[in-house]
Amino acid sequence: MCAVLNSFVIEYQFRKVSSNNNVNKRLVKNLPVNIEVVNSPVYTEINSIFSDIQNCTVDSFEYDVAIAKINALVSHIYAVSEHELKYILDKFNSLKRMEEKKYGTYRTKDLILDYYDRYLGLVESANKEVKPAILGYSEGHKGLVKSVNGEMKIA
Repeated sequence: MCAVLNSFVIEYQFRKVSSNNNVNKRLVKNLPVNIEVVNSPVYTEINSIFSDIQNCTVDSFEYDVAIAKINALVSHIYAVSEHELKYILDKFNSLKRMEEKKYGTYRTKDLILDYYDRYLGLVESANKEVKPAILGYSEGHKGLVKSVNGEMKIA
């Protein structure tokens, strides 16, 4: 569960509803965490990857790959499309700038999208009703991301 709560998808949602860095019960309670996922094979895979992280150093490529795998799986659990995932990852500007300076590319985004594609079709959304909730829309939403003046905006 810790890995899911620390994913970019959940953090993006948290940033949308939080006006500061203080975490309170109400905010955590309203995060769209699907408890049914805990008993799924996907959660077992996430838990296994999370356990492997303990054997990695934080600044290692292996650590970054493990984090990317978890984020890709969580994105699939919440039925986030690749287009929406790119949008969410681009909202983490500090990380993006730091990695572009250090690696010449936004490596975290590249790794997550690579594993997102690898897991495509292998992971069925545990609860398709969660997608609108994670991005703040009702079930009857039409297209979560729309182009506004050439820039992607959440509809």
